[in-house]
Order: sequence, then structure tokens, then C-alpha cells
Amino acid sequence: MSKRDIWIECGYEILAEKGHEFITVDELSTRMGISRGSFFYHFKNRDGFIKAMMTKWVEDTENIIAGLDYSGTFEECYDKVTNGILCFDVNRELNIRTWGGSEQIVKDCIVEIDRKRLDSFKNIFAKLPLNEDITNTLAKFRYSLLIGLKQIDNSISAEEIMCSADLFKEMVISFTD
Repeated sequence: MSKRDIWIECGYEILAEKGHEFITVDELSTRMGISRGSFFYHFKNRDGFIKAMMTKWVEDTENIIAGLDYSGTFEECYDKVTNGILCFDVNRELNIRTWGGSEQIVKDCIVEIDRKRLDSFKNIFAKLPLNEDITNTLAKFRYSLLIGLKQIDNSISAEEIMCSADLFKEMVISFTD
């Protein structure tokens, strides 16, 4: 891992432990035991650092999305994509979403990733004999379920999230029968 990547990971640790307000050059330098000069060697300023953090999050998320398999029946595809999308770090996601309320570059990245994830769910529901409006609505419901459960109850387990995903899938199947 490059020194630049180590700085970014340190930023994510601070985000998780203390919140976005504490992602400062001083906090990063102190935590890493490295001078501020090293920070400025890798990043022009704090905004450049935030942009680098968000670029990494977007790239990591896009890599997950790019690896999704949409083959098979609706049920098979739904299960594969749900499992694939659950690969993201849920706590990092929640912290980034909170941060997006006060930092425009973060908000812009969230909007971009939300659109791509919604497109993934639209690809699943497009396998059903439904019109585009219903397909889009189901994709929004499914994605809201994924993001919202963790925001409502941060202690919810991956198994509970999967159970809710299975229940939603069964409801959609019964709706199309």
C-alpha cells in the first residue's frame, strides 16, 4: 500500500471513530506519527485529501458493481446482486452519508454511487414482466431497504439484512404472479 493510500485509510479510521469534523491535517499527522509536510507532499490541501478519499470510495464501489453477475432468472440474479452489493463497508457508508450533508464533494459522490447502485437493481427488476415505472420504483424500494435498515438500526446484522432482502424478493414474486 502506498503512503498516499495509508493517509486515506487513516482518514477513513478517523471518520469511523470520531466523525468527519475530525479529519484535519493535524489529526491525521498526529495519528500517523508523521509530519504535516508529508501530508502536503501527497495532497495539496484538506480538500484535495477529501477528494482522494471520495475517489477511492467511488472506485471501490464501482469495482463491486462491475463484478456483479446479472445472468440467470430473476431470483438467481436478485440473490447474486444482493450478495455482491452487501460487500461494501456499511459503517463507512453511513459515515460518508452523514458527511455528505455538510460537504458538497461528498454529496456529489453519493449521488453518483446511488445512481449506479439503483441501475444495478433496475437491471434485476427488468427481468420481470413489469413496465419501466414499476421496475424503477421496485429498484428504489430495494435500494432504500438496503441503505435504510442500517441507518435505522446500526446494530442490525448482515443476516437480518439478508432476511429482509429475501422477504422483499418473495413479495415482488407474489406481486408478479
